[in-house]
Amino acid sequence: MRLFLCCLLIFPLLTLASCSLPGKTDVPDAAPPASQGSVDPGASVPQEKASGPEQNGEGAQSDTGTSPGIPASDDTLHEIEEILNELQSRTAALLSVDGVLPDAVVQSLSDYIFQSADYLNNSYFNDAACFEKLHDDSFISIRIGEGGIGYGPNYAAMQRVFAGRLSAAYEAYLSIQAIYYAQYIMDDMALVLTWDALGQYLIDWCAFKSTHPGFIDIAAEDISHGFLLRLYTGNIPLDNSRVFDEGNNLNQALKESYEHFLGDPLSRNCDAYGQIEALYQVWQENQFMYTPSVITFIESLGPAPLSIS
Repeated sequence: MRLFLCCLLIFPLLTLASCSLPGKTDVPDAAPPASQGSVDPGASVPQEKASGPEQNGEGAQSDTGTSPGIPASDDTLHEIEEILNELQSRTAALLSVDGVLPDAVVQSLSDYIFQSADYLNNSYFNDAACFEKLHDDSFISIRIGEGGIGYGPNYAAMQRVFAGRLSAAYEAYLSIQAIYYAQYIMDDMALVLTWDALGQYLIDWCAFKSTHPGFIDIAAEDISHGFLLRLYTGNIPLDNSRVFDEGNNLNQALKESYEHFLGDPLSRNCDAYGQIEALYQVWQENQFMYTPSVITFIESLGPAPLSIS
């Protein structure tokens, strides 16, 4: 789900009760860029990234690296410069090739961007000197939340820099990512997106899959889709974005979002349609009250319900 969808984007750390924050990763390999005039889709493909929704979790940081308030070291800044220089080199190599770039080549760069942002998230905190190294076309941006400051891929920048050089499928994919991953999806145990935006993402991704069934990142994005669907149904509960209100009624904004989802013609072919339809019916049968019957049904919609810490 790396669902990749105006300037700030994916932050790959979501802390789950059953998982610990990842430790510091190795610096992404700075492999030489492809030679001018040709691009090898299989060359220097970075380590596979983690699934998308986790990338958009709370703004938590690991306790390694530079602490807030302590100036970044020269070594820290040098590492950031190396990453940005490598991104610039790879980008220049791609732009030197005529015509539309193969999806596999663009995805290789996207994976490297993700890996680089992940490394920064696990290594550095909110030091202004680090932030100043980033720029609009660096493909890495900063996101600020209650839990801290994080780095994420900047898909809007990729769209801008590679305008006219992407396949129709990859252009559409980045458009979705740039919209829905321009900020944290959740932060401080609460959704940052609105309920309706979350539902609309599920519809948009379904429509994308129907139009581009052979897209290179379908499987990864489907993982994200499943995670976000569990948030949307309440199967993954968030303390500060509950599916019910103080009177134990279905959250009104969520109720309207479900109705919008079910009424959108594009949602009819979505894998999630039957699940949302059945869930809405259970809520309706219980007068939209958060009853034991509703709770039991919500818990049945995924693996053992996750709690987010």
